[in-house]
Order: sequence, then C-alpha cells, then structure tokens
Amino acid sequence: TITGQRERSNSANQSLYMMNNPFVQRQSEAFARRLEEPRNDLSKQIDEAVLLAFSRLPTAQEKELLLQFTKNFTETTESVERVVSMPVICQSLFASAEFRFID
Repeated sequence: TITGQRERSNSANQSLYMMNNPFVQRQSEAFARRLEEPRNDLSKQIDEAVLLAFSRLPTAQEKELLLQFTKNFTETTESVERVVSMPVICQSLFASAEFRFID
C-alpha cells in the first residue's frame, strides 16, 4: 500500500526484489558495462562503482572485500573474466542499505 511516510525497516520483499527482479539484474549489468568501458583496472572499477552508488570512495576494508570476492567468484565459476563478477558486485551495491536509504 502507498503511505505518506517511509518506513525505516527492511522487509524480506525488499531484499528479494533486489536479488531476483530482472529489472535490477539488467540495471546491474548495465552499470557494470559502464564501469568497464573506460577502465581496465579492477581496483579503479570498484572505486568508481562505490563512488557512483554511495557518493564516496570505498574504505580500505570494503575494497579488499570486493577484490577478494571477485577473486573467489572467478575461481568458483571457473572463469577468468571479471566481467562475470562486476554485475554481481553492482547488484550487491544496489541491495545495500546505504544505497536504499537516505540519511
């Protein structure tokens, strides 16, 4: 239902929407393509992704976790192409509370 005031809590519906909705998946893929066009350096792509999504650079810990995720994801999927992992990173940024809520 439509309400005049936004709730501050997360619901399962919000999380499921961000994980499974084809629109969100397509937007994640488009965002990843946007990041790859001008840059070949994964570290710079991660910086740009977080900057565009959150209006700030990633912390050292966030960056390390995303780089490690990319390495693990690539090994798990048996693909050496980081093209596969960037849409997943972008989708995780979209699904984060920092992206969805305004402080």
